[in-house]
Parts: sequence; C-alpha cells; structure tokens
Amino acid sequence: MYILGVWDGHESGAALLRDNRIIYAASEERFTRRKTELQFPVNSIKAALNYAKIKPDEVDSVTFTTTEFIKTLD
Repeated sequence: MYILGVWDGHESGAALLRDNRIIYAASEERFTRRKTELQFPVNSIKAALNYAKIKPDEVDSVTFTTTEFIKTLD
C-alpha cells in the first residue's frame, strides 16, 4: 500500500510510504533551489513517484496538510 503525504506550507514537500514505512521524502526547495519554498510541491511528488517507479494511480491514499486551508481552496 502506497501513501503520499503532501505539505504545502512553509518549506513544502512530500513523502511516500510503502506499507507504513517512509521510502522517500523531499523538500521542494531541493528542486527549486529557493530556501523555505512555499509553492505546491509538484517536483517533490514527481520525484517520489519516480523513485518508487509507480504511477499516480498506484497511490492508495493521499494525505494533505496546510497552514492556510481557505487559501488552498481558492
């Protein structure tokens, strides 16, 4: 079972778990080279899926957390 965790707040990033163990995690700033990156972590998500050699439809669950929920809905 794959679970993708996404954080879009201060120092955004993503983590991928397989069978409840972290197999990949990265901050978006690693890819954008901007400290304390705030953009949605698209690069981190792509890298996690590439690392595991899976497609998005193979992820069983996505967890998402944010500091500004209302802003995220806009």
